[in-house]
Amino acid sequence: MHTGFSLDHSPRTGPTGAQTGHRRQCACEQALSERLNAGDLRLALKQDPEIAVPRNRTVFRTGDRADTLFIVCRGLLKLSHFTRRGEERVVRLLRPGDALGLECLTGHPYRHSAVALRDSTLCRIPASFVGGMLDGGPASPSGLFKLWQTSIDRADELLVEFGLGSARSRVARLLLLLGEEGPDAQCELFGRGDVGAILNLTPETVSRVITEFKQTAAITQLDVNRYRCDRPTLARVAERG
Repeated sequence: MHTGFSLDHSPRTGPTGAQTGHRRQCACEQALSERLNAGDLRLALKQDPEIAVPRNRTVFRTGDRADTLFIVCRGLLKLSHFTRRGEERVVRLLRPGDALGLECLTGHPYRHSAVALRDSTLCRIPASFVGGMLDGGPASPSGLFKLWQTSIDRADELLVEFGLGSARSRVARLLLLLGEEGPDAQCELFGRGDVGAILNLTPETVSRVITEFKQTAAITQLDVNRYRCDRPTLARVAERG
């Protein structure tokens, strides 16, 4: 099977297209530079171009052939597992610098489904290049091990930060994770169903907590799913467990 979207390889023309391409390249370089050394970074960026993934678009599904490693350059994605009863469980949240599709190293299909929670940009690296990092190719395996370790860290994060505590503390931790720093910190959330799947809460419980936070001024709604966060207040709620 193929990934859940088509790639646009059409050349960009005009200053606006060039500027957009440059911004995406810078985003990918920054994300990759946190995980790969300079030599590996140059080799990785020579692979297939970056791809734009709109919000709610599926990158791949459970069981698809794993022939590509993706690096998140911009945005936010979720990796999900569906139970036999059809219930979704989010097992990982992926942010810039994180990898998805490490199954391409093992020859097994993708184990989870990957969906963009926000408009995102990914760097696409073919499995043949990734395999060369382990087989003595021009790239070193150290960067790959960093990607793997980060993937494990993200799974641990979901278990420790969002799998324990009261509903109020879990929602507060997610808002702190997704929110900006500073006195005018803002946070772009997503649908209540996705929040519930991440925190193992029902959408109704998520809505109730969000309403409570608005009533107590812990958050102030600015737009649909966009809030200004009182980070000190949310931090106190998060620490109470």
